[in-house]
Amino acid sequence: MMIGLRSAVTFGAIGMLLAITAGSGRLLETAAASDTAPLSLGSEASQTLNENDVIQEYCVRCHSDRRLRGNLSLESFDADQPHLQGDVAEKMVVKLRAGMMPPPGVARPAG
Repeated sequence: MMIGLRSAVTFGAIGMLLAITAGSGRLLETAAASDTAPLSLGSEASQTLNENDVIQEYCVRCHSDRRLRGNLSLESFDADQPHLQGDVAEKMVVKLRAGMMPPPGVARPAG
């Protein structure tokens, strides 16, 4: 089964988010090298990382329904089902890859 471009970009966004939160160069290289396949995590990483918690802690402060910074709310974004909001996931990929989010001076995940 082939993965469409939108799905590939969505999986890439989640991969980049995981790489930033894990602080692991290996995960970052994996996500950058393979934008067409979902990032596979071992059981240890799955137990310690919760992408939705990271989004709530580092992103929703500014990207809420109330504040709408960048005309973007991540309050309802579900990292477990990024394909449901592919356009939002694509915006996340662009900003994360460019190092624009979280912006300088704002708390970032360790790594």
